[in-house]
Amino acid sequence: MPYTINGQTASLAPYQQSWQDIVLGTDHTGRPVYAATKSARLEFDACTYASYQQWAAFNGASLTSIQLLSLDTGSFVSYSNAGIFLQIGRPTFEAGYVGRWSALINGIAVT
Repeated sequence: MPYTINGQTASLAPYQQSWQDIVLGTDHTGRPVYAATKSARLEFDACTYASYQQWAAFNGASLTSIQLLSLDTGSFVSYSNAGIFLQIGRPTFEAGYVGRWSALINGIAVT
């Protein structure tokens, strides 16, 4: 199963995906307190502008669903909780191509 964004199959898959815990602070014993949601960082190689644009169209937007590799296994899982949004930093552009870039998917509720 491929990566999907709001039900659309992504034409470009990341070469790496990593999960990030969101630390809100520490409790009275000094242990970290984690948010109920997680973030996923997707790393992409250089690509054509058209392939990049499919992801960039959702930059800063709230997503209804996204299908990613699950937290602890190699299988795909669809996440559709409220509050998921995609954030892309500005990549480099050169003659119709986009340099290496990454996307951060925030607000994923992992159950």
